[in-house]
This record gives sequence, structure tokens and C-alpha cells, in this order.
Amino acid sequence: MFHVKHFIKMEERTIKTTLSIMEKATLKPITEICLGVFDRPSQSEKIRASLVESNPKLLFLAKHEELVPPIIRSRGAKRA
Repeated sequence: MFHVKHFIKMEERTIKTTLSIMEKATLKPITEICLGVFDRPSQSEKIRASLVESNPKLLFLAKHEELVPPIIRSRGAKRA
């Protein structure tokens, strides 16, 4: 069986974090912002926790997406 995890080094792992911001009382969505790309979710969690402390009437939901580097190159692509 083919497993992608064997071809990806852990140090190449990056995580994109997006925050959904909502009113706590009504759960009405306010906005969604991309915090950026991090090595670990804990790095962006520090930012989210700081926002929660500063804004008690708002709810901050974090979405973490692992970005996987391309494994298969096209025939015409040159290696760096």
C-alpha cells in the first residue's frame, strides 16, 4: 500500500491557520481572517488566545490546514 507520509519529511510540514470570528451571544459570523502559515498549531494558538482575552464578547474559532508540498513534478519542471 502507498503511504504519502513516507515521502514527506516532518520539517517540511506547514500549517495554514484561519480564524472565524463570531459574536459570542448570537453566534453571528463577523469575519474570517487568515493568520498565516506556521510550523505548529501552538504558534497560532498563542495569537488566538491573546485575541480571546482581549475580546470577551467575541468567539474565535481556529481552522488548521496542513499544507503538503507537491510530490509529483510535471515532466517539464526543473529541479532547484
